[in-house]
Amino acid sequence: MANFWYSYTGANTPTSAYLIPSKYFQTSTIPSIVACPSPQNRPCLIFAHAAGVFPNLTQKLQSYIVNGFITSAHQPSAPVGAKIYLYVRSRI
Repeated sequence: MANFWYSYTGANTPTSAYLIPSKYFQTSTIPSIVACPSPQNRPCLIFAHAAGVFPNLTQKLQSYIVNGFITSAHQPSAPVGAKIYLYVRSRI
């Protein structure tokens, strides 16, 4: 299975909406966090296996999404230099 970048397509939606695969749009390039419609300090971009058009939100990726809400930080946040699978929109 190939991994792709997905951008969150909702705006001011409830937290639970971030765990719905159809709320993400697959992109062919690495998208910009600046262009993400998510509110500040909310999950914005994920790097995930494709499940058709939508991402496969594995338990691990769901835990990254939840941790992104709690910490407002990219995930995983440790160890230093780890591959980032979830980007959180920063205050820009």
